[in-house]
Amino acid sequence: MEKGHCLFCDAVFDSAQAIEIASDPTGVEFPNLPQPKYEGPDLRPGAGAAIPAAKAKRQPPAPKKAVPKAPPIVKEPVQMPDFKLDGKTRIRIILVILLIVVIVAAIAVPLIMRREDARGKLLAALPEFTPSPIEVENNVDIGRTDNSYLRIVLGQDITKDDAVDFFQAYAQKRAEIYGLDLTGEIYEPVTVKIITPEGGWKIDRPAGRASLEDGSAIVPLNP
Repeated sequence: MEKGHCLFCDAVFDSAQAIEIASDPTGVEFPNLPQPKYEGPDLRPGAGAAIPAAKAKRQPPAPKKAVPKAPPIVKEPVQMPDFKLDGKTRIRIILVILLIVVIVAAIAVPLIMRREDARGKLLAALPEFTPSPIEVENNVDIGRTDNSYLRIVLGQDITKDDAVDFFQAYAQKRAEIYGLDLTGEIYEPVTVKIITPEGGWKIDRPAGRASLEDGSAIVPLNP
């Protein structure tokens, strides 16, 4: 640029003279007098003279273009297939359902009747071999589908040997009612829980007669 402008004191000077003084400032005096406010063109290299430095205003940044939002995805309702059955097909389906119900009932009803019949016989036979008198309706509960679980409440304490004898008597009576081989495994499926004032005994599915004889299958109950 032909002329330069000091951004600190607003002084305007010839660029050639400034370069000469910069190379040899000997004998040059700088009065440092106040300078009038510079309102001329911008003299900075590369800035151009189109816009005066004092009047140049910072241009605001161009507004960002709004990115259009994608339209919302509208899910179409799921259309359930329309199953239209003719009259014959409906009748067939109903007949199949009825047949299944009849088969289930034919299997379940005899089992339930057999269970209830055997349970009644067991309850009737219990007073014959219980260690002490009982009220069957209030002190006895027989469970499981095969009547292999017995819970009985006695009014007095009994010994471990008495508990084993009672367990064997119940297992044998159950085997007789069900027509089982008395020499077979008649003890394994049976559980007997005897509750007494001081606790009682529990014999739960012993592994044969040996576990009864050695006492390993007998568990004392806490009061």
